[in-house]
Amino acid sequence: MATAIQDTYPEDFSHCFGCGRNNKHGHQIKTFAESDHTVTEFEPAPYYLGGGPVAYGGVIASIIDCHCAGTAAIAWMQARDLRVGED
Repeated sequence: MATAIQDTYPEDFSHCFGCGRNNKHGHQIKTFAESDHTVTEFEPAPYYLGGGPVAYGGVIASIIDCHCAGTAAIAWMQARDLRVGED
């Protein structure tokens, strides 16, 4: 299985509510490299839904923020021929 970029962040950078692996109350958002793009999968808990299957805007902002930061980190690594989870 591929390694999420967020799981490679240093300990002192891993407390983000959106994607920090060390934040047990956070969303645990994970971003993966897949050939020429990145993928983040996230299913919000029912209490983050505003009405029907629509997620609360703050949750959506967290997903976008952490996915974009993860994508930028992956792009930086790929530009240097580094692989997530290997380097």
